[in-house]
Amino acid sequence: VPSTFLWRKTVEDLHVNSLLQRLRTNPLLWLQLLAVALAAFALFRPGYRDLSRSDSRRIFLLDSSASMQATDVTGASNRFELARQLIASEIDAMSDQDVAMLMTVSDRVDVLQSFTSDRRRLRDALVSAEVANRSIDMGAAIRAAEGLASVRKTVASDDNAESVAAVNEISSQMVLYSDGGFGDLSGIDLGDLKLTYTKVGTDAVTNLSIVAF
Repeated sequence: VPSTFLWRKTVEDLHVNSLLQRLRTNPLLWLQLLAVALAAFALFRPGYRDLSRSDSRRIFLLDSSASMQATDVTGASNRFELARQLIASEIDAMSDQDVAMLMTVSDRVDVLQSFTSDRRRLRDALVSAEVANRSIDMGAAIRAAEGLASVRKTVASDDNAESVAAVNEISSQMVLYSDGGFGDLSGIDLGDLKLTYTKVGTDAVTNLSIVAF
């Protein structure tokens, strides 16, 4: 009895083993490809951060002068470590919309971390901070913080549909952690900065050292 049944099976096996063949519509295959594409996209950690729309902009200023090595504090080995603990608490309390930067100041200013809302980067920068056997120049620190406080925003003009770039001074809060051994700051112009001073240590301690010879 003539039949093509066996021939059909042979042709199907031949198609399966061929290099070039038409891709069959398979919903499960498309779902798997979509899952792989989403996983690859997630590895790039896409996101957008707009500093101009942040709820809070703070500049953490950590005194790293020699006097911060005094041990007249409780809960830490010295003033510097206590100040670092206080800043760490402030960083942990930040929201996702808050941005901050971290600076250390002695006789020079070091920016350990520029403005960011990434709390992990701020913590890593705080861990890298080191105390120095130098005096302090708080005036230079405030002037540097004021220069870094401005943010460039894009605003639209009324008579032109195109957007134009303009520099807008957004109010920033400078949070200073120091033992207060930086003299009088009454003659320093803070500009738009709002200064919050947190004193670390006491005045009733004999704190003398040679920082230069």
